[in-house]
Amino acid sequence: MKDRKTRIVVTLGLLPESTKKKENFIHDLINAGADVFRLNMSHIKIGEEDELLQLVDIIRKTSTKLSKPVAIMTDLQGPKIRLCEVPEHLTTVNRGDRLKIGDASNSDIQVRNCSGFTEAIGKAIEDRKSVTINIGDGSLVLRAVNTVGSSILFKAENDGKIRTGQGVTVRGVRLPAGSYKISNYPHDMWSAKVMAEYSDLIALSFVNSNKDIENLQHFISDEVMKPDVIAERYGGVREYPIVAKIETDEGVLNIENIVDRAFGIMVARGDMGVQLGLEYVPLAQKEIIRKCNIWGKPVIVATQMLASMVNSTEPTRAEVSDVANAIIDGADALMLSDETAIGKYPIESVKTIDTICKTVEKKTYYKINKPDFERGTHNTVDNLYKDFEHAIEEKKKTASKKTILSIDETAHFVSYTSVQATYLLDCDAILAISKSGATARRLARFKPKVPVIVGTYTDRVRNLCSLSPGITPLLLTQRRDIADRIRCLEEEFSELERKAYKKKILKKGMRVVRIAGLGGEKFGETNLLHIVEI
Repeated sequence: MKDRKTRIVVTLGLLPESTKKKENFIHDLINAGADVFRLNMSHIKIGEEDELLQLVDIIRKTSTKLSKPVAIMTDLQGPKIRLCEVPEHLTTVNRGDRLKIGDASNSDIQVRNCSGFTEAIGKAIEDRKSVTINIGDGSLVLRAVNTVGSSILFKAENDGKIRTGQGVTVRGVRLPAGSYKISNYPHDMWSAKVMAEYSDLIALSFVNSNKDIENLQHFISDEVMKPDVIAERYGGVREYPIVAKIETDEGVLNIENIVDRAFGIMVARGDMGVQLGLEYVPLAQKEIIRKCNIWGKPVIVATQMLASMVNSTEPTRAEVSDVANAIIDGADALMLSDETAIGKYPIESVKTIDTICKTVEKKTYYKINKPDFERGTHNTVDNLYKDFEHAIEEKKKTASKKTILSIDETAHFVSYTSVQATYLLDCDAILAISKSGATARRLARFKPKVPVIVGTYTDRVRNLCSLSPGITPLLLTQRRDIADRIRCLEEEFSELERKAYKKKILKKGMRVVRIAGLGGEKFGETNLLHIVEI
């Protein structure tokens, strides 16, 4: 197998280098295997939009130059508590050091998004409760000692380093929380207004319920991009695509409703480990991945995939196992964070995770030699679809009629059957016409062993396919003769095959599965399956 199927997400901040160096860096990242660029807004200040949009422009131009579609994902801060400006002399913290932290001007370090921070921790101290805060992903732990005015005095439990913009997680007391309202977070409002136009999708931190996603989508529709414009760019879908980052116990508990509403899910293991306890993270990861696979929602596994490569040219054996197990669990994409954002070896990190993915894929799903192993893979596809059928039946017991009608069972069945045909009828490839990209996601969850070529009509939908494993998206000219939809589809499949020939994905004599919809303008209505020899 030449190509990797699992997707790689790389994290970027603003790059201080010259334009030429930025172009070379992005070029090298894409060549190394980057499929999605995550722009971490937590480390980008209001007013830096010129530098931000220059980076977006470089990514788009480099992607076009290399003829490789990539997606851009803007990652909002969300309601996460974060450190404001950290003075230089406080960036290194030693065990026993004391720091005043809060929202007051006389604090050693101020925090933002901290409603109720001082009051809740102060009350806990009065009640003799043990309260700690974890900086970043838990590498530095500070214990609350006392209340000093509008700040809390903390004592460092270990040595560590801190920097501006790092997240703060409170343990030992629950802070007041409600549904996410972007109007309460000026930085998120600025980020969404600047980036919704230029990104392909937006990620939201600390999603606790489907309401958090709805509130962000409504803001974008009301203030940034009208539903008609969204529908034009995203193949009929009228809501902006949101990736929900699951980081809290509440988010894990509400995962069913969140998966229903979100475009995709990110298993953000850093804060999840601090909030749930590290020992629960692997179990939560497996559960969330399975639910996303069942419903055909892209799922990203993130945090410390190759953390040692921030300073080392090689990963640890535990990190390699972590990456491998995420793939075996069914993850669609793996994310590099500090490894590419601030690490010394960003290109090497992408090449390393690319190599691990290819090796694991080759030995699990995709290159099958032994008959008994092939049957096992076939059964894996079958079992996933059985889980989907069971999930449908369970949902019918509690969900509204509107929710049930929104699930296109025919489209799910056609996608499943097309993958089964590659095993049972020895088909060499799957070709799909997909207006919104939903068909690509339904196919990708089964991790087909053969090439999957998806024809679509807009740049945004094509780019979104960069999160779906094993999918090769190609732009088509849309035919609009609804009266003769079959003729239109034949022309579109012919165009798709010509482009796939040109990329040397297909060759004459192959048996392929074609799937598409005969439902006219309605998106997601996949109801046609046709097996042909080309």
